[in-house]
This record gives sequence, structure tokens and C-alpha cells, in this order.
Amino acid sequence: MLFLLGKYGDALLRMKLNSYSLNK
Repeated sequence: MLFLLGKYGDALLRMKLNSYSLNK
């Protein structure tokens, strides 16, 4: 469960980083 949660969190982090780079 923690492993899946970690993968989900990592995906969200990547999406946030992508949106930040796009905004810049």
C-alpha cells in the first residue's frame, strides 16, 4: 500500500514539475 502511494505521489510530483516548467 505504501509502495503504491509512493508511486502515486511520485507521479503527482512529476506532473507538478511539468506544469511548473510549462508555466516558465
